[in-house]
Amino acid sequence: MSKELLKAIDKVEIHAGIIHDKENKGVSVTDYAIFNEFGTSTIEARPFLQTAFNENQKKYEGIIKNIYEKALDGKDIDIDINKLGELMVNDIKEKISSNIQPKNADSTIAKKGSSKTLIDTGIMRSSIEYRVVHV
Repeated sequence: MSKELLKAIDKVEIHAGIIHDKENKGVSVTDYAIFNEFGTSTIEARPFLQTAFNENQKKYEGIIKNIYEKALDGKDIDIDINKLGELMVNDIKEKISSNIQPKNADSTIAKKGSSKTLIDTGIMRSSIEYRVVHV
């Protein structure tokens, strides 16, 4: 394995989250995600991106270590990199579906007909994607 290949691997990033913005009820899905991740004056923070990453960081580190080991052995790692991206997407979607506290306000529950936090139409959850970026 050459130093050039190791340097190339170090320049690969996996971005997971809302990659392609959509609009729902006149609001950008990205904005809606940011409002929920960090909170606003009227929306309590329900962090799902950072929490999903933090809760799975050790798992990701183990997978990344395996990717480096495969690369050192001269094996193709593209499939493994994409599997990691898919895993990150699934972890974020699971976090969104986990009914993150605090609970919805009674007025919100009445309006959407559900007490499930972060899920109304499901568009934010379905908007979670990944992409591999070579920096």
